[in-house]
Amino acid sequence: MNIPTRVPLYNTTSSINARNGQVYARSTHEQEDMNTMKKICTAMFLLYLLQFLTGCEKTAIEKTLLFPAGEYLQVDYLSASAPVTFTRDEDNILVLQPGESAPILSVELKKLPKDLKCMNGIAYALHGLLPDGRMLFVESCEPSTHAAYEQDSFLIAYDPISQKTEKLIIEPLIHKWSGYFTWNPDRTVGLYQVGGSLVGADIFWMTPEKTLPMNIEVGDGKYSWILSNDYPQFSTEPGVAAYPAWSPDGETIAFFASTDAKGKAGPVRSDSEFRLYFMEPIEKKPETVLNGVYHPLNLVWSPDSQWLAFIGEYGTLRRYGIWLFSKEDRKARLLDVGDFRDIAWSPAGDRILVAFCVQEVSCPQEEIWEYDVSVLIK
Repeated sequence: MNIPTRVPLYNTTSSINARNGQVYARSTHEQEDMNTMKKICTAMFLLYLLQFLTGCEKTAIEKTLLFPAGEYLQVDYLSASAPVTFTRDEDNILVLQPGESAPILSVELKKLPKDLKCMNGIAYALHGLLPDGRMLFVESCEPSTHAAYEQDSFLIAYDPISQKTEKLIIEPLIHKWSGYFTWNPDRTVGLYQVGGSLVGADIFWMTPEKTLPMNIEVGDGKYSWILSNDYPQFSTEPGVAAYPAWSPDGETIAFFASTDAKGKAGPVRSDSEFRLYFMEPIEKKPETVLNGVYHPLNLVWSPDSQWLAFIGEYGTLRRYGIWLFSKEDRKARLLDVGDFRDIAWSPAGDRILVAFCVQEVSCPQEEIWEYDVSVLIK
């Protein structure tokens, strides 16, 4: 007798229960559905892992192009709703504002009062705006053969309205390669950076009378060094302490430092790991709050002293861009990826102004963008 063959409605595959040896028939469609679910789950896991490793939260951030590609010096805010950028035209500093066809301000450097006697003229390096709206300059001599005679540099504030200058420190700066000036709220004490990461950067105190070495110990649990030990003769391969930032409420001093750079030279030194430190102004005991930062650039507090914005590489993937660090939960969030060169926080605290490098090699041209960060930091 011929027994009719039972044809299944679907093609099936068999799976054996390892515990009781029973055989189950699974349709090809069921197998395909399971494979699809596995792919979806894998994709979701990888997305979560990527966000976890980069510190990036999926938040819609609005950004606006304020200035097209050009040669800019710095970015800043004149007020809560007045972002500006600075550029240079021969011997003039020009202040540009979005929507204006002409500069809103022009400062002729030749007319600034001279505090130095120089063979080849005086150079003025712009370092942004003070909270009172005055422009901050480092005044130094142009290079000449009389190097020993022309080492002094002074920190001055210039009021473009009254056209008057004020010497903010009576004594000269340690070196004309000085920058990232920051003060406590009443501007009785401040900090600034001397040098760069390859040569060796250090942080100094400043008062209205003079500057002083920062006599604090910075470490990572394994290595440490005292910043003032590198002064007045900087060692060949010192550690690096850079980008000081004093919080607007006066309670916290933040800065980057690298013990990893100590003893290194050349390209290896430039790729050293940095840590973000917090320090109370009275106790002066630095505390590590963030590890694994590479090539940091700048450090800016939000007006409420709860966030820090910085440029650099961070996370397992070492993505280079703008990062926002929360003082409360001590986590860094990625704002955007790219080659940025300058950053400023609006007085209202809801926007960030940045200079984006159009060509990454030498950065001859930059675009100026403004980010609405109100959703991210609320």
